[in-house]
Amino acid sequence: STLTLERGRITKDTDLTATFKELSGTAIGTEAELRAMTANGEYYLKNNIALTRDWTPIENFAGIFDGKGFTVSGVRFSTETGKMQNTGNKGMGFFASIARRGVVKNLKLSVNMELKTYRNDTKTQLSFGAIAGVNNGSVENCSVSGSIKSTLGQEPGAKIYGDCVVGGAVGHNMGRISGVKSSVTVTVNDVCYNRYPAGGLSVGGVVGMHGKIQDKETQDSQLIIEYCYASGTVDGRSEYYVGLFVGGIVGSAYAPVTDVKSAATVNVVCKDVKSQNATVNQVFVGGVAGIMGGKYLKRAYSSAKLNVNATGIVRAAGICNTVNRTSAAVEITSAVFAGSVTASVQPSAASSTATIEAGRICGFYAYNSENMSNLFYVGSATVSAKVGKLSGEDVTFTDVEAVVVKNSDGDVERQGTASASWYKNELRFGSGWSYADGAPKLDIE
Repeated sequence: STLTLERGRITKDTDLTATFKELSGTAIGTEAELRAMTANGEYYLKNNIALTRDWTPIENFAGIFDGKGFTVSGVRFSTETGKMQNTGNKGMGFFASIARRGVVKNLKLSVNMELKTYRNDTKTQLSFGAIAGVNNGSVENCSVSGSIKSTLGQEPGAKIYGDCVVGGAVGHNMGRISGVKSSVTVTVNDVCYNRYPAGGLSVGGVVGMHGKIQDKETQDSQLIIEYCYASGTVDGRSEYYVGLFVGGIVGSAYAPVTDVKSAATVNVVCKDVKSQNATVNQVFVGGVAGIMGGKYLKRAYSSAKLNVNATGIVRAAGICNTVNRTSAAVEITSAVFAGSVTASVQPSAASSTATIEAGRICGFYAYNSENMSNLFYVGSATVSAKVGKLSGEDVTFTDVEAVVVKNSDGDVERQGTASASWYKNELRFGSGWSYADGAPKLDIE
């Protein structure tokens, strides 16, 4: 049989049968309907929605929310949480938390979120992200823009043990994040003057913390970051002792990451110039991940620009720094750096220690690099690292040679000659990727 189109009308010499599938769930088209959502329903947007007043985050969302490609704009809150008790993992975002069976997909958010926290003696973890503070379920094909800002303080005399994790899209991910694009400006200002080594900050352009360090040996198969892109600015600042992990995609990762691209600008100022804590800063910064302790990082491209100025111990990497795993070394394959690393370190007010390791691929990598392969830098990728020593009241800086990843056979990283066929055939940048303007491009860009 044949089909003929005549002036917008289809004619055919036999009958046509059409099947229509009704959309499931409750349609949302107004701000009032959006605010009426419950934690267990199924919803979809039928148009863009602009919020007119502060948003109240939805706790433990276990339903399905389908944005259908529409935008919720004006998502804002300016919140002081007050004293935080030992309440586990506290989340803040459009969804405070997403339950394991919860799904958020095809949603665009434009946000302006600010969170101020004053903590007492607590092991509470604060998790803050535009889409969700904590994700235990699935976040798929979403994009976020705007800004989120977190200021961290403490009650007088308090001791801070708990982590704070902030991400452009999700604070703490314990589920699946796929196809998320973030151009959010993420700013974290830490003014906690009595922070203990067990508590630290993880800040990322897409995710703050991925998985948990306690679980880095045995990981849930659902736990993954894949096909994500960051192009915003990530700023981390502290004037007291801190363990700080900052990355263009993710601050600290203890689970697999694959097929990601970072074009973020990462700025870190972490100078322990006010406290008298003799424990030195630990600062890990990466174009993709501040620290990587998951099973693998595969197919990662970073044109990120890193600017780090700190005291204590600094590890700065165009791709990531790695942490030891008992069962096996972290596998890093097909990673390309095309950005810049500029980092300097000097002694703190209470310690003369000043150490820096910076490299195009890794600033610090665990004892075993045998699982690393296809690591390249291209174009004008650069590393500039300086370490300072006290000379009277002045600090004198000297250049430090860049770290090069090596194994028993010699250098693992090397200069690449970028081309579409090289990325596709040698590095296996396949499904979800294309090639344009001299660089690989994710389809979600």
